[in-house]
Amino acid sequence: GTWSVISGTGDFLNNNDANTTVNKLSMNENIFLWTVSNGICSDAYDTVSFIVRDMQIQTLITPNMDGNNDYFILRGLESMGRTELVVFDRRGVQVFKNEDYDNLWDGVDFNGNPLRGDTYFYVLKPGNGKSVNGFIVIRR
Repeated sequence: GTWSVISGTGDFLNNNDANTTVNKLSMNENIFLWTVSNGICSDAYDTVSFIVRDMQIQTLITPNMDGNNDYFILRGLESMGRTELVVFDRRGVQVFKNEDYDNLWDGVDFNGNPLRGDTYFYVLKPGNGKSVNGFIVIRR
């Protein structure tokens, strides 16, 4: 059989495996078609639908490496494709940027120095969606 995308987006790990993994889903509904052909009988089809809800974004990190809220984690980030994270301080000065964010920002600046406890503002620029703006509090 073979997987194909009817609507939404998806990268199949192996589009010929019925039990494959699919990554990079778009927000809302993603519909995939499984087609089985043997060259003798008529093709057989089935569809699968996945719904991806909005990303969940935390508003506080406490980067003291105690295992709780140490990183700025964006639940659902993997469905957004390559995502850029830009962080600004209260004065609007850019203090951090990662062009392929991977949920590992722990409140440091460009040079790896810890930012002071304060409120910071961010812009997320996902590869397959519109930009998201918000704030994150660093508490040390």
